[in-house]
Amino acid sequence: MNCPHCNQEIPNKSEFCIFCGEKIAQKKRPKATVTLSILLAISLALAGGELIYILIKGQQTSQLINNYEHNMAIRKNRINELEDEIAQLEDKAHFYDTSVAIIPSDGSGLYHKYGCEYLDLSKFKGFDYTGEAEYKGYSPCPYCH
Repeated sequence: MNCPHCNQEIPNKSEFCIFCGEKIAQKKRPKATVTLSILLAISLALAGGELIYILIKGQQTSQLINNYEHNMAIRKNRINELEDEIAQLEDKAHFYDTSVAIIPSDGSGLYHKYGCEYLDLSKFKGFDYTGEAEYKGYSPCPYCH
């Protein structure tokens, strides 16, 4: 910076010239620059706050997604367990349907599958294997076999 009176070079922000002793008028910032600086600082603070808000919401959303994925994995595991259980029960039901004879004591000479609408369980005699029931003279019910 140069002194406006003697044009000698002086240090920046000097209040007096070290050569001529004149007072150096400091340049004042115009009010518009100060206002613009304040507005810029406020805008940056708001943008920073919004960015932090978005990041926090993003973390919360990620946590929700992780929770849903965890719950989904638990449910898929339970579905697999239930499917295995169903397969075992289907095998068991197939065995009972094909191998077990329910013999009523109604004198009809028929044996039934469980659930036959013509089976009266109040007149129940017993269970047997279908081959044994036929060997003993029972015939399969024409409605359930």
